[in-house]
Amino acid sequence: MSEAARVTAVLSGLGPEDASADRISDRVAHDLRRLIITLELRPGAPIIETTLMQRLGCGRTPLREALHRLVEEYLVRSVPRRGMTVAEIGIFELQQAYEARQAIEGLLARLVSERATDQQLDDLDETTRAMERAGEAADLFDTVQRDILFHSLIADAGGNLYVRDAFRRLAGPTMRLMYFAHSHGQMIAQTYIEHRDVIAALRTRIPADAERVMRTHIARAKERILQKL
Repeated sequence: MSEAARVTAVLSGLGPEDASADRISDRVAHDLRRLIITLELRPGAPIIETTLMQRLGCGRTPLREALHRLVEEYLVRSVPRRGMTVAEIGIFELQQAYEARQAIEGLLARLVSERATDQQLDDLDETTRAMERAGEAADLFDTVQRDILFHSLIADAGGNLYVRDAFRRLAGPTMRLMYFAHSHGQMIAQTYIEHRDVIAALRTRIPADAERVMRTHIARAKERILQKL
């Protein structure tokens, strides 16, 4: 599976065997997800079906299927009797997402330090280098994709499907917050440094150290985003 397909699988919560499905609603969800993550659809904006149908070149049924999927991914909000809106980005949403990330990814770091193969850790090194190259090329969306892929590789290497799926539920909001922060001048170079710190901690095979470094990375990322809100 390509890295782009792997990111799509993470964001949609699908396994590799489903991520290549060619249903219209899958393509619509993919395109709509990108519009939301890249802030082309602004936080809090109302969902106007006729406008999106024209923009995405789809009918009402696949659009509604895609929208319901994005509600489950926390990217769209459904309000009874008021319709749907793009999910907000604010201090409350940031606090909720990163509180969950610290708990989930702290546990994942412990598991990975015990279970990951050397090749899986090498893959994290390569993903960090690829993220750095994307940053140097000023490709913001690709940089953010590599960032979320780094964390998804850790989720996969943990070897626990339930914890991995809990991480995937947060992937969409996390990626949008990453994009928001980077687009407002967050220092991407600091993320590279912290990713390397995480990898080094995982290579020690000391679970407590791995968890501590991961939690520190996520806490610092949260503070950087908070400064931009």
